[in-house]
Amino acid sequence: MLSSRRKLLCSFIFLGLALKVQCEDTADLKPGDPAPQLYASQWLNGDAVSGFQNGTTYVVECWATWCAPCRVSIPHLSELNLKYKDRGVVIIGVDVMEKDASLVEPFVKEMGAKMNYLVALDDDGKTAKAWLKASGQGGIPCAFVVDKDGKIAWIGHPMRLEPVLEQILAGTFDIKKYAEAQAQAMAQARKIDELKRAMAEAASKHTDNPTIPPETKKPDEPRHNGNKIIILKDGSELEATKVEDLGDIISVTDLSGKKSEMVKDGIQLIKDK
Repeated sequence: MLSSRRKLLCSFIFLGLALKVQCEDTADLKPGDPAPQLYASQWLNGDAVSGFQNGTTYVVECWATWCAPCRVSIPHLSELNLKYKDRGVVIIGVDVMEKDASLVEPFVKEMGAKMNYLVALDDDGKTAKAWLKASGQGGIPCAFVVDKDGKIAWIGHPMRLEPVLEQILAGTFDIKKYAEAQAQAMAQARKIDELKRAMAEAASKHTDNPTIPPETKKPDEPRHNGNKIIILKDGSELEATKVEDLGDIISVTDLSGKKSEMVKDGIQLIKDK
């Protein structure tokens, strides 16, 4: 087994990498900016959207079939579509970062009426680059609200969308104030990232110290690799290397290192592997 110091090193390195996935160094796309072009190689549900029309509010949600939190968000987005479609809101789910694009169309067909909004397949990663990467968002699901003037009004988790959408439709949402708050949050995240890197570098200088005795394992100590198994209420399971409690939402890092958020209401059990 690893020594306590080695475990500490691994934790710092892992946290630094996870944060890097979640928050890019720069954000070229910010609230208040004109919405970028939407790139789609195929429209799998509903008519194609060639551009954002003035007077219409759009929700562009980036998701993938392999993403458990994305699957949890689908019923919520379908409910929002039913509630707001007559108020000039168009919801578009764009499948991004897909491991196997051939799985997307069968998935959408199987969902049927449970996925009642527009669904498109990203065109060779162009939407992920123009929207997610440009805004400094590395995790999915991630929703963007494009207001009636064609500008980015809000960026965040789709489960937190409804109250913001109400304000945007009512004309009471302060985009400038929100943009300033988001910029401060991202700046703080970058500082934390730098701190994690510095601590990992400092800890790495001690990993080869021969005076550190190896940690011995007690016979009655439970054995597991530190990973967690998340069992969703639909019966599906997800293995995660890191689970962080954020209140009504948990932050999950999967085996590939990708970080996303998941609402607790969709989770049945979290246990050690």
